[in-house]
Amino acid sequence: MSTAQIKKLLMDAADAFLHFDRELLANNTHEQAIAHRIANYIEKGGVRGYTVDCEYNKRAADAKRWRGKIFRPDIIVHKRGKNSRGDNLLVVEIKKDKICKSNIARLKFMTNPYNNAFGYELGCFLYFADGKPRYIWVGGGKVQTDI
Repeated sequence: MSTAQIKKLLMDAADAFLHFDRELLANNTHEQAIAHRIANYIEKGGVRGYTVDCEYNKRAADAKRWRGKIFRPDIIVHKRGKNSRGDNLLVVEIKKDKICKSNIARLKFMTNPYNNAFGYELGCFLYFADGKPRYIWVGGGKVQTDI
């Protein structure tokens, strides 16, 4: 998939989430419930050959680690158990209404092309300011202004 297709897949999923599940934001539901619904819409959007997982804490058989700590990205689109170029497509971190700089730093780490541990094609920090989706795209280990 191209970067533009990956980006559209997530944006369409966020739009579907707002259309069908907006009450999760209004009711101040935990971000894991929000991530789960968005992951469902990503799957429905068509990612043949990839798996969409929430809170997936593995890198092959090992735990995902960043700065010495185990972590679980909110959503990933990947090929489980594989770690070659093209196997890790998208990593998403979600907050309901604010930017989290440490999540963005972790996305930079996970999309760094020189990072053999992850090497995701694209990362996105997704949050909902004033009930609207906002995207901070990360690729190549950097925040991108235009992907």
